[in-house]
Amino acid sequence: MNNKFGKRYKLCSKKIIEQLYQQGRDVKSFPFYLKYREQPNIDGPFQIVLIVPKKKFKHATTRNQLRRYIREALRLEKCTLEDILIKKRLSLALFLVYAGDENISLMSARKDITKLFKKLIYDIEQIKNQ
Repeated sequence: MNNKFGKRYKLCSKKIIEQLYQQGRDVKSFPFYLKYREQPNIDGPFQIVLIVPKKKFKHATTRNQLRRYIREALRLEKCTLEDILIKKRLSLALFLVYAGDENISLMSARKDITKLFKKLIYDIEQIKNQ
């Protein structure tokens, strides 16, 4: 099992990000808000953009700390999402926004990411069954 969360998971294409923001589907699980879109021409099962808003967290150190915690939670919980996407032969572009007002710990971030991924998987299955 590869537990790395390297560059291949980072969504860099401005064109794909713009399409994702305009045409993506929503999944909400407080304190996270996720937009996703099927994107067949990306490398790997999914690529993600992670946003911690400057409006809510004025200090860069706080935003960076939150990003590190969320990225670590994503790294630890990505296997469940990856397995399902590989089985369904899907590639997704993801846009993840932290919408909470206060700092979170790594454990709570991990729990919330797990809950968010479960909702995302349920939503994907509902779409595929239609």
